[in-house]
Amino acid sequence: MNQERLHFYMAIFVSSLGLGAYSYFVPVFAQTFGATFFDLGVIGSANSLAYALTPMVAGYLIDRFNRSWIFASALLINAVATIILVLSRSVSDILVLRLLGLG
Repeated sequence: MNQERLHFYMAIFVSSLGLGAYSYFVPVFAQTFGATFFDLGVIGSANSLAYALTPMVAGYLIDRFNRSWIFASALLINAVATIILVLSRSVSDILVLRLLGLG
């Protein structure tokens, strides 16, 4: 395995750890806005729907463009989404963000 590919895989691993770690705090954050268990279920379902569709789009883009640019763009989008999540003011804001697959 060449060095460049190994660095790419290590970057994906580290970023996935970070993104996966904060996703467990989204329900707790939503509860501070008064989210019910039903709301939390809808937020989780929206997130699952987004993650069911995202790999198809990402796979298509990776086949067409440079995968390092796609990866860097995804990191930037997730960073912006995290900031938007912190600035959200209601359960519906969180729901929309999770439905878009951004938070």
